[in-house]
Amino acid sequence: MTSHVRVHASLVVKDAASFLQDVKVLIEATQKEQGCVSYQLFKQAGTKNTFALVEEWSSMEDIEAHEESEHVTKFIELQKENFTIDNRMYTLVEFE
Repeated sequence: MTSHVRVHASLVVKDAASFLQDVKVLIEATQKEQGCVSYQLFKQAGTKNTFALVEEWSSMEDIEAHEESEHVTKFIELQKENFTIDNRMYTLVEFE
């Protein structure tokens, strides 16, 4: 089991108002999920439509369950034409 997973998802959106409305629902639901340590939205300074979702999960299994959740699939369906994404996943380096 992989522990401590961090995701940095950079998003460029076309319609920020629509995105913010739908992402708020996504964030509220996700923060209640098992294994969600942190799930926050940031806006890139000096831009209008560039955001980052920064996530931290207890395990890879938890994030896989998140990706299949109803609120994620609904968000993607609602917003799929509204953003481009650069999604990067990192796992914790554990030293002995």
